[in-house]
Order: sequence, then C-alpha cells, then structure tokens
Amino acid sequence: MFLSGAGALLNAAPVTYEDDKPANNFTYFKKQAGDWAEAKNWDKKKVPAEGDDAIIRDNASATLSVKVPTVRLLGVGGVGFSTLTVSQGGHLEVLGKLHVNRNGKNTTALLFIDGGYVRLGTDEKDRLARMELGTSVTHACKAWTKINGGTLEGSICVGQKLPGAAAGTLSINGSTPSVSGKIARDILLVYPTGTLEFILDKDGVACADYSKTTARLLKGATLIVEGGAYDGGAKIIPLVLGKKFSNDGAQVRCTEFKPNYAAQVTFDNRGAFLRIKTK
Repeated sequence: MFLSGAGALLNAAPVTYEDDKPANNFTYFKKQAGDWAEAKNWDKKKVPAEGDDAIIRDNASATLSVKVPTVRLLGVGGVGFSTLTVSQGGHLEVLGKLHVNRNGKNTTALLFIDGGYVRLGTDEKDRLARMELGTSVTHACKAWTKINGGTLEGSICVGQKLPGAAAGTLSINGSTPSVSGKIARDILLVYPTGTLEFILDKDGVACADYSKTTARLLKGATLIVEGGAYDGGAKIIPLVLGKKFSNDGAQVRCTEFKPNYAAQVTFDNRGAFLRIKTK
C-alpha cells in the first residue's frame, strides 16, 4: 500500500539505481564524452529504446539535444565525475526514477539543463517516481542539478536525512528556467543534506513552482540566494510555491548582493519569498 503525496516520498528509503530491480535492459554510456543520440556511444551500440534503463557513469559525459524515447530509469553518477547535459532541443522523459546519485565514495554526479526539457516520473500510477538527487545512504557522494534554462517537471528529493551521507544541490540559475510540479503526486522535498540554490540574474530568478502540489523544506535543509548579478529595484520574488507548503527549519543564506540592496527570505503557508529592498 502506497502513502500519498509527500508522505510517500518522506517515508520511502532513498535508493540508488543498482537497487531498482528488476533491471530492464541496462544500457551503459561508454564514451568519455559524446552525444546521447549516437548509437556508437552506448555499450550495446544502440540508443536506449522505449522502456530501457540508461546509465551514465564512471567519468562519462553525455549531451542530449534531441527528443529521445522515454526510459524506464536513468542513472547519472559513478567513479569521478559523471555528467548529463540536456541542451536546447533536448527532450527527456523518465518513466520511474532519475538518480543523480551514486553509492560510491568521492564520486560526483551532475545534471545540467541548458535549454532542454526533462520530465521526472511519467508513470502516474507510481507515486514514488521522482528524481533522487544526492540521496545515497552509504557514501558521501555529491550530486548537483543545475537548470540554466529550459524546463524541469516532476517530483524531486534533494539530499538525505542522515548526516555524513550524500549531499545534493538543486540550483536554479536566472529568471528563464521553469521548475514545477504538474500533477498531484509531483512534490519537492529538501532534506538536511540537501541544498536549494537560487542564483539571480539582473532581473531576478525563477521559482520552484509547486503551487498545484506540495513543497517541503525539512529541518536542517539549506536555502541559498546568490544575488551578485541583480540590478533591479525593490521587489518580492517567489522562490518556492506550494499548494501545501511547509518550512520545518531550513537554514537560509542571502549572499553577494550589492551594498545598495537588503535581501531577506520570508516564509508563509504559500511558500518562500525573497524580499529585496533598496537602501
């Protein structure tokens, strides 16, 4: 029996892609750097088909710039740095879990969205389908998803409950990205080893818009607002919105704003808001 909404994810033990069984035709990206859409870059010499499991690990770096078949599971992370970049024109949907994560010491997993589209969990019957961002319980690996432009939709779990375990950062860079929940089961959870980062451009920054669903910052989670590039006037900028929103005690830092600005993050039952005043 599944719990619904935030309860299902909050009470579910985070896993890495090796734990998701049974495997469904694992396909490994074998090139140190290359294009997702080129068959020669995969170990089976074919691009992952509809329903396959795709793994990018062990110092591999893949770029995706076209629409590709929906994969069942996607794992990014392994020895050293492992990277997936979804650029302009890229369209990626994951039926179940997207693991930006790895059970391995001193490993780093990176997902960059540079103008493309990523949908997390297209199986509406699977309430635990989501992105696991830095959720390893056994090793202090690091994971980072940075969206510089384009769209990221679906449930996201950032970080872990356990100190000394993996750390994850979800970074929204500038005012052009779109990060949101679209259906009731899409939620945003930030755990104690998780960081939610907003990097302002001259006009402001896009919000994590879960106003149709649920967003929760757990005690010990970190919320960072970096305002060095901001050049606008006094304003209120929504950072996180939630139809059901709670802040259980996140640590908040506003950094690098120019001396003529005063910046503060406030919370209410609608979400988190950046209030910028001019001096």
